[in-house]
Amino acid sequence: MSEATQAATPRPGRIARFLAMPTGALLKRLLIAALVLVVLAVTAFAAFVLWPVSSIPPEEPIDEYVYLDQGWGKGADSVDRQTYYYTPQGTTVPQGALMTPVRYSWFVNLELPFSEQRFVDPDHMRRYRFIVDPHPTPANPDQLPVGFTKHYEPALGENVLDITCAACHTGEIHAQKTASASPSASMAARPCMRSRAWSAAPSGRR
Repeated sequence: MSEATQAATPRPGRIARFLAMPTGALLKRLLIAALVLVVLAVTAFAAFVLWPVSSIPPEEPIDEYVYLDQGWGKGADSVDRQTYYYTPQGTTVPQGALMTPVRYSWFVNLELPFSEQRFVDPDHMRRYRFIVDPHPTPANPDQLPVGFTKHYEPALGENVLDITCAACHTGEIHAQKTASASPSASMAARPCMRSRAWSAAPSGRR
């Protein structure tokens, strides 16, 4: 074949060359590609799902809840306290009219990976250091953290997750009665306290 004929002959494209490969070589490449995808998928799952779940600090044990008498009730069920904690304010997660808000029914039923435990299970939410009442109340029947509630969204025709000011502006102090005892008391403070909680260890570290 002359050089002119070779130059005039179009070179096969990548797809044509790929399909023209011997069956054995084709299967080998497809297998390698599949293995690479599996490794990437497992690595991503471990990095973004398994590791974050396993790295959450354990829940701090609490033997007793103490609510300070600051003029708005001495217990978790006081009307003023419940009103401040769980009255919806019209916020959505995520914020913005162009973003779809989190459905409340989806949020309260979401399960942890490889588990039937709900993500909003009180024991799990306390590991993130959210403040959770010791038992459900009429204003918070799903026992969500303080400041987590719901409101009806007409555009969606259902309830959506609502985060109120109480989620950040309510504090909790963990204290120990003796140096050898586990954390025994949790004292909930009134609103506008600094949104920070700490554990008072026997050595005085904070």
